Amino acid sequence: MCSETQVFEGKGLSMSEKIINQEHVAVFMHDFRGGGAERVSISLCNELVRHDVKTTIIVVNNKGEMARQISETVNIIELKSMRMATSFWELKNVVKKIKPDKVISHMTHANVTACIASLLGGFREKLFIVEHNQMQRNYEVVRKRSVKLAYLLAKVIYKAPKKIIAVSEGVKDSVCEYTSAKREDVAVVYNPVVTNRILNHVVSEKIELHPYFNDDVPVFVMVGSLTIQKNYSLFLQAFKMFICKQDARAVILGEGEERQKLEAQKELLDLRGKVDFVGFVDNPYDYIANADAFVMSSSWEGLPTVLIEALALGTVVVSTDCKSGPREILDSGKYGYLVDVDDVNALSETMFDALNNANFDIKARSMTFTAEASVKGYFNVIREGA
Repeated sequence: MCSETQVFEGKGLSMSEKIINQEHVAVFMHDFRGGGAERVSISLCNELVRHDVKTTIIVVNNKGEMARQISETVNIIELKSMRMATSFWELKNVVKKIKPDKVISHMTHANVTACIASLLGGFREKLFIVEHNQMQRNYEVVRKRSVKLAYLLAKVIYKAPKKIIAVSEGVKDSVCEYTSAKREDVAVVYNPVVTNRILNHVVSEKIELHPYFNDDVPVFVMVGSLTIQKNYSLFLQAFKMFICKQDARAVILGEGEERQKLEAQKELLDLRGKVDFVGFVDNPYDYIANADAFVMSSSWEGLPTVLIEALALGTVVVSTDCKSGPREILDSGKYGYLVDVDDVNALSETMFDALNNANFDIKARSMTFTAEASVKGYFNVIREGA
């Protein structure tokens, strides 16, 4: 087990000073789909350019719902290979051509490609890779062979970068355990979640959202990809138990490969008219802010963005106490409810508590995860490794 670590929060840095000596940062990722990791990667890029850092996103596939959220001042280069597994040579050539001062890669399959490119192109000292999730758990469920291979290669090739950045203490433990990386080679920097976009968001009236908000009953909201990891099946069971005692509605935002199974489970549990799978929503803030409670039923996480967003929007949170992130974010239950993973009874009962007994200083806690603090943390890691 890895020992205790420092979280880089960028304390003591003035926004008026030049907080990074390097003027050009390249960020490498797969695409701009609507996942949490993609969202925070884009937030990081937007925050970098806000601090006058020239920022280039190198992407394998320039597609996805999140593309519209990228600042116009961020340069985008799409690789021609169109496949992550074969893009390392082209990535090497692009880095050689644009000559960034630092390269930051996000998510395991992209990280492995970046490591190979850095070995071929001689930019290991510039490379920082970011892990967003529990590596062992992801490896166990991933189906695509090329991604499976990437996870296996990570055990060997994660010695290549200058530094590994984990988005939470729990993810750092996962990286250390899965890849045998040395503790001192892995830094923790929280994601840039609380941005001006969420702080300045004006919440729409309920009547403009989903019809469920017009019913005179509590509404629970969930946000996330419809995958095995998110364990929506657990929530549906807990929600069925809940409405046996009190009427309620549930709105679930997100898309994914488990949708058909979850829709079938909804019908089996006779939840038609009670639960709606809305699909991907570009801006979920209005749904979260108008919810009576936000629920997350995941089996595992890294640092779940949506929990932090719910806190920033002032919505009480109920989450499984999974590895990793929820306990860190909620400070062991001081800022929201934690229940054991797969405990359907506890989840259902705690949803009652969230409606009736919640008393947390929610918004104050969210300020631990500001974009400004995250970018300063990245700068600190880069400076330390310079």
